[in-house]
Amino acid sequence: MMKQAWEKIGLDWRIAACLGLCAAAQGVQAAETGGGNAVGGPSRIERVTLYPGAAAVERVARVAAGARRLELACLPAAFDPQSLRVAASEGIRVGAVRIDTVARDAAPQCARSVRESRARELEEQIAGLDAEIRANELAAVYLQKVGEQGGVHAADKPPPAPDAGGLARASSALVRSGQEIFARQNELRRRKEELERQFAAVRQNPGSAMLRTVSVALAAERAGEVRVSYQIARAGWEPAYQADLDPDSGKLTLLRQAVVAQASGEDWRGVRLRLSTGQPHAAPQGPSPDPWELGIRRPGPREYAAAMPAAPAPMMLRKAEPMAASAGDEAADAPLFDVAVADQAFSTEFEVPGTADVEADGQKIVLTLASHEFPATVTVRSTPGLDRAAWLVAAIARPEGVWPAGRVQLRRGGAFAGVTGWPAAEEGRISLPFGRDEQITVTLEQTANFTRETGFTGSDNERETGAAYTFHNQHRFPVRLEVLEASPVSTAEEIRVETRFSPEPAQKRWRNLPGVVAWEQTLEAGQSTRLTASYLIRYPRDAQITGLR
Repeated sequence: MMKQAWEKIGLDWRIAACLGLCAAAQGVQAAETGGGNAVGGPSRIERVTLYPGAAAVERVARVAAGARRLELACLPAAFDPQSLRVAASEGIRVGAVRIDTVARDAAPQCARSVRESRARELEEQIAGLDAEIRANELAAVYLQKVGEQGGVHAADKPPPAPDAGGLARASSALVRSGQEIFARQNELRRRKEELERQFAAVRQNPGSAMLRTVSVALAAERAGEVRVSYQIARAGWEPAYQADLDPDSGKLTLLRQAVVAQASGEDWRGVRLRLSTGQPHAAPQGPSPDPWELGIRRPGPREYAAAMPAAPAPMMLRKAEPMAASAGDEAADAPLFDVAVADQAFSTEFEVPGTADVEADGQKIVLTLASHEFPATVTVRSTPGLDRAAWLVAAIARPEGVWPAGRVQLRRGGAFAGVTGWPAAEEGRISLPFGRDEQITVTLEQTANFTRETGFTGSDNERETGAAYTFHNQHRFPVRLEVLEASPVSTAEEIRVETRFSPEPAQKRWRNLPGVVAWEQTLEAGQSTRLTASYLIRYPRDAQITGLR
């Protein structure tokens, strides 16, 4: 029936058969590559808590009533044995726990690592795509011959002469079939390129040559669960943020994100993830002070006065130290994140909804944690003495909780505005920059700049300098303008400074910086304002003065 139907439109029935086989092959391939394969074993990873620079893995194993021993084999050598903890449900008593480190070659049950299994899986998928690509190429060649010869027929039967309607239907069928084949060919090639990229990444991370086995003595009166948790290196997360400012409404939307990666030696498939800002590998307590004793050293006959010892270096944020490494321990490798440890009393935790897959290939993935909206104070800030431009700044109240340092992607009205770091809080508020405001023009006018001798005998110099700044608002709405100026500050009695401002600045010590003043005013739409600053500096003529401009 199908053969007769295709012959009625003048198209050889074998084309339909070829296209049908290709479609069937595509369906089989989709079924084979549609899902991941879970790694079997006596235990499964149920939950992972990620910290900056480390992770706590929790495994769960079911044991039957009467069980006397539980063995967890093929564990990665990167986990810290000192962090191992074993707990069991009611009715199961836990006895001695033993940890053995063995070479992978000496553990035949672990001959194929997770990395090798993933590589084999990718190889099979690539081979399947190759077969499908070749099948599509055969179909394309066959269609080309049909188009050139008007159909393929047996040698003893000439091709039928289709009428005009049949020829049109046959041409339309050929066009549709060709479009489907070539579109499918492009899709298959893109999928193959992606699989080859993943295969190359897997091959770059073959895994450790050492494994660990945990043996637990049990007395199980009833069936239940045994939970084994441990801390592992070569894993962690770092915070990231997206800040989107709506200048019209003054709303700032802050998106919290997490960049997660791990190369611990075991894939995490279908696990529940918790992200914590805590530092489990930091020092458990702070330093204790030593007695501070003062005395006089009296040199002997041949002893010279010793040089004054150097002052101690200021305290800095210390880098996270890796866990103690054993033979074959992957913790000795370079860390995935450059983590600065800042001891703090509390931490913030995030539960990632659902389950997640994080492969042990070191590739960084981004997870979205939460979205917050804040009312922002939008200011146009300028430092005209250094830069004749105006910059948009949004300030919000410091959010509650722990907000670790991280990269902030800035967007203004949905458009990308740059990248900055998470700022430190200033007086309970944080400020984020959002790029240059081209609608605010800044004009600089030098008002005075000369030096003359003063004093009865000309023993002093007097230097006068100053400038005037004009700001014009080209927006159709008012803006809050903040202008910063660094005025000279004397650090010696011989140097005297007189300052004159018009109008007077709102702040004479902006952010507690000596000599830094700030004008604050609202600039209406189309309005201009002029600010002036002049300085008179007197100092001894024969003195070498630093900082003069």
